[in-house]
Amino acid sequence: MTSPDNDTGTATHTMVERLAKATVTSNETLARLAEEIRADADARERKVALLEIGQRQNRKLLSIGAIILGLLFIIAAINATNIGRASRQASVTADIARDSQNTYQLLLGCLDVNAPCGKQNADLTRTILGDLKTFNLTVIYCARSNPSAEDRSGDKFFACVEKYYPDAPNLPTPSR
Repeated sequence: MTSPDNDTGTATHTMVERLAKATVTSNETLARLAEEIRADADARERKVALLEIGQRQNRKLLSIGAIILGLLFIIAAINATNIGRASRQASVTADIARDSQNTYQLLLGCLDVNAPCGKQNADLTRTILGDLKTFNLTVIYCARSNPSAEDRSGDKFFACVEKYYPDAPNLPTPSR
């Protein structure tokens, strides 16, 4: 038979073994847990580093976007100024075109004998041609009636022209 002390010793020994196994298992579990925590901490540090890189990139992109937006505003202001100038220039060009059209219509009206300007132009031309015809006929008549062989000084010729055409243009008299 076994002694009760011996049973207690075996039970204690078994318990110690179990406690030792539990401690080993606990140490292994703690080591695995510590390894997982380290791995998680490393992963977290990598994530933080990546987030910082992402934030720097976002700041750079935001700065570039702000610069581009500023340039677009400047371009828009320049375009608005150019459009305003072009509008004013278009107005001036339209005024010039209207004036040119009116001038061309007036000129064409002066060439058309049925238009008022054309009638005035034709009347004035008839008057001028009539005066020129009268003057030419007077000069021809006076030149034939006072030939240069008989009137070397030309005084009779000029007197004749003055007599028949008193409104004649001033003709240069020959110097003696």
